[in-house]
Parts: sequence; structure tokens; C-alpha cells
Amino acid sequence: MATQTFKWHQLPWVLMLLWPVLVAAVLYLISFLLRQRDARRRAEELLRLGQVARLNTWVNWRLVWRTN
Repeated sequence: MATQTFKWHQLPWVLMLLWPVLVAAVLYLISFLLRQRDARRRAEELLRLGQVARLNTWVNWRLVWRTN
């Protein structure tokens, strides 16, 4: 069996330090995109509720107008 010993200065320090930074950046990007998607869904739902409320107001106004 062949063995090889490394000294501290021979280790790939840049790659070992870059890997956690890359993983953290990817995780941050994923969380950012998920939050953005949720915010867009929430905004679309609020717009839809506003449209329904305006429609209900119009229908109720027409019903009141007809009864008077």
C-alpha cells in the first residue's frame, strides 16, 4: 500500500476556503428566490382580493340602486 504525506503548505487552502463560501452563496440565492416567489404570490393574491372587493362593491351598489 502506498501512502503519501502532506505538509500544511501543500494543502489546497484556497479551494478548501472557497467551498463553504460557494455553498453559502448558493443557499442564500435559493432562500432569496423563495422569498421573492412568496412575496409575488402574496402581492398577486392581494390584487385578486382587491378586484373581488371592487366587484362585490359594484354588485352591491347595483342591487341597492335597483331596490330604491
